[in-house]
Amino acid sequence: MFKKYLSDYGSLLLASLLLFLFCTEAYFKVLYFTTGNISNILKCTKGMLLLICLFVILKKNIKSLLCLSLFSVLFIIGQYSTNLGFSEPILIYFIKFVYPIVIFLFFSIDYIQQINKKLLFSVFEYLMIFNSILILLAVVFDIQIFRTYFTSRFGYNGLIISSSSSSYIYALFLIFLITKYKKNILKKWTNYIILLAIVFVGTKALYLFSLCFVCFYFWVYSNIDKKMLLALLVTVIFLILYVFFFQIGIFNEIREQDGLISSVFSYRDRLLLEKTIPYIKENWSFTNYLFGGINDLRTKSQMEVVDVFYYFGILGGLYYLYLYLKAFFKFKSNLNIVFLLGALLFIVFLSGNFFTYSSIVIYLVILSEYLKLDDQNT
Repeated sequence: MFKKYLSDYGSLLLASLLLFLFCTEAYFKVLYFTTGNISNILKCTKGMLLLICLFVILKKNIKSLLCLSLFSVLFIIGQYSTNLGFSEPILIYFIKFVYPIVIFLFFSIDYIQQINKKLLFSVFEYLMIFNSILILLAVVFDIQIFRTYFTSRFGYNGLIISSSSSSYIYALFLIFLITKYKKNILKKWTNYIILLAIVFVGTKALYLFSLCFVCFYFWVYSNIDKKMLLALLVTVIFLILYVFFFQIGIFNEIREQDGLISSVFSYRDRLLLEKTIPYIKENWSFTNYLFGGINDLRTKSQMEVVDVFYYFGILGGLYYLYLYLKAFFKFKSNLNIVFLLGALLFIVFLSGNFFTYSSIVIYLVILSEYLKLDDQNT
């Protein structure tokens, strides 16, 4: 009965889930901007989704949870090796890391894989177009509620909650677009709305990824001589980086005050050198180097890949990345996709909150499913 229901209405349910999560995050942002209050509806929504997914996995594919059980054991070893225990913030942070793995495992269940997800892909595309229109309207009319930062720093991200989410979601969507339209990406007028909106998001991470994306597009689909194209791309990239870091804007100000490295890393290098590394030297034993161990989240470097190893150690961190990548790569990767995903991984290294932002995994699942569908159609 449940399988028949999913086969008939599964695509609608998944699309509704995407819309529901987007709307709850939008409500969270609007409420915070207008009143300064924080709603629990977002936590409740994502918590219920986690419990539902766990229930279905336990019922239909309990063996897949063995990997998470082993991962949990490694985490426990790391925490107890220095008598750190499990404070509430540490446990919540651990759950945030586990959350995407659970969602990936849920979508890997056989009868969910068989659902026609074309409606989900269409909703994803129109949702991003809608948010991009909001960004352009915000730029024209200076609509403060759609700002990326609630400070003087420039940027508009529509109804997306955070600057990091904006970077990752739009980067994933660019990969989705190039996979769907390939060399014809510039022939669909709605794609210009997306590309123009990205200009105004205002996050360094997204700008860096967009540069990689533009280079990729012209390299793969342009008829220009490769040597000339390479020289042109290198020149343009150099000029853009020079203007951003040596001439105008906040990154130039940071460079002048605190150096180029701090400007590139948005002070994350300071956190690494002044918080993370001193904590490791003072508190870690050999066991912690293998399995991690942390009791104060303020000591994170906010470089996402670094923090994975900080939180889980060398063995625990490698195992987590293995689980994550194994869960995501359900498709045959080609050189083009590897380049774009590699560029995204580079952005993740420079930025934070990729693995622990629970909303990101929904967009990752959509991208993974579309890449798999693209494999089947080629």
